[in-house]
Amino acid sequence: MSYALLSGQQPRLFRDEIQWSCFIADRDLIQCSHQPHDAYIHTFLEATVDKRLHNALRDLHTFSCISNLAYQTTRKLSPDIYSDIMTSILYRLTSLSYESDPLQEALRVGLLAISSTIFMQRQFMEHPYDNLLNLHRKSLLKLRESTDIDIPVPILLWLTMLLHVVENKEPSLPDWLSVWLDEVIFCAGIDSWPQAHEILRSMVWVNFVHNRCGMPAFEAAMLRLEKTPK
Repeated sequence: MSYALLSGQQPRLFRDEIQWSCFIADRDLIQCSHQPHDAYIHTFLEATVDKRLHNALRDLHTFSCISNLAYQTTRKLSPDIYSDIMTSILYRLTSLSYESDPLQEALRVGLLAISSTIFMQRQFMEHPYDNLLNLHRKSLLKLRESTDIDIPVPILLWLTMLLHVVENKEPSLPDWLSVWLDEVIFCAGIDSWPQAHEILRSMVWVNFVHNRCGMPAFEAAMLRLEKTPK
């Protein structure tokens, strides 16, 4: 799997025997609510994206909520369960492809990118996967250039914030992605990190992994917005 993320090639295992249904999301392992965001998100996704991709997102969301609870209670997942969840989610995501659908491809690659920060990067490498980062940036640019997609704010905020988190760098000079993030924050009427954080948690967000880069990226966007002429 690490090689697949590094090279962009599909993994060799499980090619013909992938289970596309949810692995943990339907097991009632945790009761979480992110109203009003989560109901809106899943209504949109059920009507818009491939069920296989939606199921992978639901599993990653559930895992992120379990991880947040486990961190708060100092409990840990067993290595076997952790490995099974990782394998199920990553093999499904790497086996899908939506080259002709900018939204679905951006979601798929975004889920892979954030998965690398949860499952892979800390175990195998100090730095993110360059190929995955390039693919992520290209998929976002293609989505940005698509004019016929009305994307809910929680999904758009998560997608535009994600690269800042995955790259694990200090906020730099504004580029097209920073401009897009600023637009999303402004249009959504978000003016504090707790507001943004709650929206991000309705997608996939592990606090102790992603807050460290996510909060500075949001604060940098707020500073840029304050300097923007009214």
